Amino acid sequence: MDSFHNNTAIMFCTGNLKDSGFYVTGSYPDPSGGPDWGWRTEVELTDPDHLCITAYNIMPDGAEAKATEALLTKVKP
Repeated sequence: MDSFHNNTAIMFCTGNLKDSGFYVTGSYPDPSGGPDWGWRTEVELTDPDHLCITAYNIMPDGAEAKATEALLTKVKP
């Protein structure tokens, strides 16, 4: 689920597993009334201490552009 793109609505996503994580895809309405846009989020555990979460906008014509990326590192005591 993604609650960022739809004001008070929730974007329901479907997805699949990858070798080291998973990805989900959903869509959200264009606030100006145009066609819906897609959104894909990929979650990858690059190694036991590093997680990468990357999201892509999918334009109505199918072109994609990276929107956000979070690189998380486990802090060891």
